[in-house]
Amino acid sequence: MTYVDVGDVATLTGHVRTSAGVLANATAVTCTVTQPDTTTTTVALSNTATGTYTGGFTVTQPGRHRVRWVATGANAGAYPDVFDAFPANPRFLISLADLRDVLNLAADNTTHDDELRLYLAAATVVIEDIDRLYLLDVHTHVCDGGRPAILLPDVNISEVTGVDEDGTTVDPCTYRLDAKSGILLAYPRGSLLPDGLRNLTVTYTVGAGEVPPNVRMAARELCRHWWQRSQQTNRPAFGGGDADTVYVAGYAVPNFVVGMLHPIDIGIA
Repeated sequence: MTYVDVGDVATLTGHVRTSAGVLANATAVTCTVTQPDTTTTTVALSNTATGTYTGGFTVTQPGRHRVRWVATGANAGAYPDVFDAFPANPRFLISLADLRDVLNLAADNTTHDDELRLYLAAATVVIEDIDRLYLLDVHTHVCDGGRPAILLPDVNISEVTGVDEDGTTVDPCTYRLDAKSGILLAYPRGSLLPDGLRNLTVTYTVGAGEVPPNVRMAARELCRHWWQRSQQTNRPAFGGGDADTVYVAGYAVPNFVVGMLHPIDIGIA
């Protein structure tokens, strides 16, 4: 199991071995899952084979889940593990079916789906980091008031959906947004936002809500690049790396992918 989705039943399997490394049953085995919000659940287990214990955990939260196996009595021992759950909106710039098509994999070939979905999620992070946000997302920012302006952590903001002062909605007529620079301004000019320490919560939407063809092409080619590297046998690296890649914002990205994006905006051209 590599990745699961919210709503899936994650199958967890643990093994108990003797000091010689041979599978053997323990007197008792427990499996505890710590969810992303730090709540814990003990999973009901079945002893499906000698030294093998399996249980199902229903995933209700996206993110990292910590798993701890503990065997007591005979063949006692303990070890940790983890698994990750995709959110309901996994933020893929292209679909899984689209990526299968790029890689010339049959539509019913689901053997590599976990690996491919990881590529899709990673491609979104890389492309949006070196270029700009394309997929809509809701962000919140908590800050101090009493100022004429607030610099939000993002730029190219689609809209501010609300400002709360300690839980009370602030009148939208009392502020304006400079969307390109990500600055929230008190209105009218010369006035101040409500005063206080960490009293303001700004909720806003980022992303364009549309993925242009060049960005979809860039995502396809970036995923194809990663896939091809994973399918190659290890070979000596002459020159110390890929000749066709360039580092952008710390990422090694094929030149073709950079060229499909906005090279002037990201400092390449």
